[in-house]
Amino acid sequence: MKKTALIFLLLVAIVTGQEKKCSDVVPQQDFQVDLFLGNWYVIQQTKTESRCVKHQITPLEKAGEYRISQVSPHYLLDKLHVQHEHTYAGFLVADSVSPARMTARYALSFGDEAYIIVTTDYDTYAGVLVCGALGPARTATILSRTQSLSEQQLYDIRQKLAGFGVKISDLSTISHKNCPVDGIDGINIKIGHDLLYPDRIRESAEGIFKDIGQAVGGALENGAKFFNGFFNRKSRASRAI
Repeated sequence: MKKTALIFLLLVAIVTGQEKKCSDVVPQQDFQVDLFLGNWYVIQQTKTESRCVKHQITPLEKAGEYRISQVSPHYLLDKLHVQHEHTYAGFLVADSVSPARMTARYALSFGDEAYIIVTTDYDTYAGVLVCGALGPARTATILSRTQSLSEQQLYDIRQKLAGFGVKISDLSTISHKNCPVDGIDGINIKIGHDLLYPDRIRESAEGIFKDIGQAVGGALENGAKFFNGFFNRKSRASRAI
């Protein structure tokens, strides 16, 4: 009983803190969710070393619920130059009164986040502010329908975000050069909805770690073959001299 009560109080504290942190954020007025759906490139984001990040937002069967998928190279596999696709997914639930104010929940995350679209013209750009379930910091994301935005557009969006307490100096620019091509051969890692359901967590997590393990193992094996071949060529060249 005590354990249940403690969990309940923790959840209340998280929700209350989230609402308090985001209460001053004004979402886009007259927001039309249907126009916001589709593919977006992430142009800038708070403190990240990621590259080639894209967001895909699609409707689910229940009205007001959406799937958000972040497609980007996995940091470790990218460093090892392993061909792969990496998708990290979650839910967005739009507020019935103010649909630009959404609740987001991602796989492998703790608690919900407030996902608020503060500015967008739907066809070119969007500025999103996120208040996490824990911690005082607010994070921001600048989205574009193409791989770049003009300096004036970036300035206007950053000023809008700064008005809600976002530190502009914390925004990192995300490169979209030499990005993986969709549908490439290689490992396909999807961290999706299954991890949001307790009865599926174990099976899904095992599959993810197995895929990553195989990819890393393959990269190390290829690296070992490369170095063996390199030193064998050097050895033959030395004997020839």
